[in-house]
Amino acid sequence: MALEAGLRPVERRVLRHEVLQGLRTRIVEGEIAPGTRLLEIPLATRLGVSRGPIREALRQLEQEGLVEFEPHRGAIVVGVPDDEIETMYGIRALLEATAFSRACRRLKARDLEALDAMVESMIEASEDGDVERVTELDLEFHGRVVELSGLTYLRRLWSSIDGVVRLRNARVRKQLGGPSVDRARLIEPSLEHRALVAALRAKRPAVAGRAARKHIETALKRIQAESHE
Repeated sequence: MALEAGLRPVERRVLRHEVLQGLRTRIVEGEIAPGTRLLEIPLATRLGVSRGPIREALRQLEQEGLVEFEPHRGAIVVGVPDDEIETMYGIRALLEATAFSRACRRLKARDLEALDAMVESMIEASEDGDVERVTELDLEFHGRVVELSGLTYLRRLWSSIDGVVRLRNARVRKQLGGPSVDRARLIEPSLEHRALVAALRAKRPAVAGRAARKHIETALKRIQAESHE
């Protein structure tokens, strides 16, 4: 499959974010396969932008763990080896436990209301069997808590694994998707987010941190169970 297939020209005023979003989406959906070289000039020509936004987007994708730069080859799309899933989620559990502990002391009422609304939308999407929407809301929720922690370096670390989490979730989404989607497998983890908001609302750092760690560890157990089905 040609790399350029499916990419549409964009207006020159489009910022790096929109170029980044287009490339990220195609990678996490598997349209750009692991091992594919992402070359600045062909991409810039196809999208109708300068090389600058392409270069910045590729660097961001590197930070997210979706591409690696190799000498004399440029940016190469990477996959998610199964034997690294446990390590990835272990790191994520540590990061999010810290983020939730810190965020619970900084949250305002409007922040909690926004998180509540996000969770209810996630549950509604689960009941509708909308796997893609659930996935996006899940990542948005956790990313927002990390942001609210106010810890800049932690946010950078979390962003560095956000891409591989997206890749893994995209794989699960394909397994769950379709007319016979198992809604129970969507609803259960979505409901867990209510407990996360409750832990944040209690404003007890140790409680919030434990809740976050338990949630991520439970997600890993689900992944491990699914791999043996």
